[in-house]
Amino acid sequence: MTPYERFLGKRPNVKYMKVIGSKCYVYRTYVPKGKKFEPRSNIQYLVGYTSTGYRTFDPITGKTTEQYLVLIDEKSLYKNDFPQKTKTVDFQFPQKETEAVLTKCFISCIPT
Repeated sequence: MTPYERFLGKRPNVKYMKVIGSKCYVYRTYVPKGKKFEPRSNIQYLVGYTSTGYRTFDPITGKTTEQYLVLIDEKSLYKNDFPQKTKTVDFQFPQKETEAVLTKCFISCIPT
């Protein structure tokens, strides 16, 4: 028996409850002029409920927002596979053999 049942004497309605961490498609109400072919929704993830809607997490910006125009897909859950705000570049140092060849070319190109 839940506290709600004990206090009111009836079972709570849980039809609106969704799985936390589910993928959400949040409808964008404003689309700038000249961008009519842009996607009309953003992918976010459900992290909670508010009195007027759902609280969602945007993995690209790293912020939580309160949304009410949301389509929730309970079959796909949160995965941390989105790009971060900062971009990292993989830089590999040249191997020693390549450095030696480059040094020889550079030295041989210097006029004497």
